[in-house]
Amino acid sequence: MDSEWKAILRFLGISFYALYYTGCFIIIKASLSTYNIVNITILVLPILIVLLMNNLRKKRQKKTTLKYRKALLLYNIAPIICFYLLTVNEYKSIFTTEKWLEQDTERTFMIDNLLKEHPLKGKQKKDIVALLGQETAEAYFKEKDNMVYLLGAERGFISMDAEWLIIHFNDENIADKVEVVSS
Repeated sequence: MDSEWKAILRFLGISFYALYYTGCFIIIKASLSTYNIVNITILVLPILIVLLMNNLRKKRQKKTTLKYRKALLLYNIAPIICFYLLTVNEYKSIFTTEKWLEQDTERTFMIDNLLKEHPLKGKQKKDIVALLGQETAEAYFKEKDNMVYLLGAERGFISMDAEWLIIHFNDENIADKVEVVSS
């Protein structure tokens, strides 16, 4: 009976671990998450728990088996994949004019960094064109007093629409309103 309970508990622990990192993977993918203290803590905490359990197990048993070492190695695959996704998202999220012009379908990654590092409100139209290039031809939200840039597929796990950056200008060609909208 004791070995049956151990097998059940082991199965439940592995299942929870797999579901936990599957959830982390989905959230990272859907929200385009990057490195921050919360994400790192969420990804590292289960690893620390497994290592702590391993340490307690070592105290009960004299030697660690090769089978158990392989299992510990397998436990690290899911967090490594999640950290890789965070790294990719971190790289994609940093705005540069070159990346903006070359990767026009992945601008949704860069838009938050762009608006944080280069506030567009209050800038001249010519300065915005120098920073972002020419606006998107045949834009969905185009009006005579604005510039519109296609950002790419909307953020989220299931992207059904596109996101757009709309910059409204006053009579002196100074940006007075900046918004990101979905179509």
